Amino acid sequence: MVIYFKHLSFDRPALSLTLYAFFLLFISCRIVDVIIDGFDYARSAIIISEKQDEIADLITRDLSRGATALEARGLYTNQKRKVLYTVLSRKEIGVLIRSVKQIDPHAFVIVNNVHEVLGEGFRPRI
Repeated sequence: MVIYFKHLSFDRPALSLTLYAFFLLFISCRIVDVIIDGFDYARSAIIISEKQDEIADLITRDLSRGATALEARGLYTNQKRKVLYTVLSRKEIGVLIRSVKQIDPHAFVIVNNVHEVLGEGFRPRI
């Protein structure tokens, strides 16, 4: 009994076909994410650093964005410090991370996806 597969090339190894399938699956998932989330969603950053004043100045002066300083206490060190919270565009988050690393290489930065931002400097989602 001979089974024929239409349009399937036996010249290509199964591994390359599998890699193509995973690549196309990844691309289709990204397209679905863009359709659901849109192109212009923002990012939020939580920054914990000893040099919070310099970083806050960077955010307000160089990036022209607002930030909020929250009073916090580290549970491991029991040390009081300020935690900075800001919301930026996707383009600005890379600039922020590079600049924070230059100011304080030991800073702790958490970046989250933000699906909707209402306020000055951000367009409402349609």
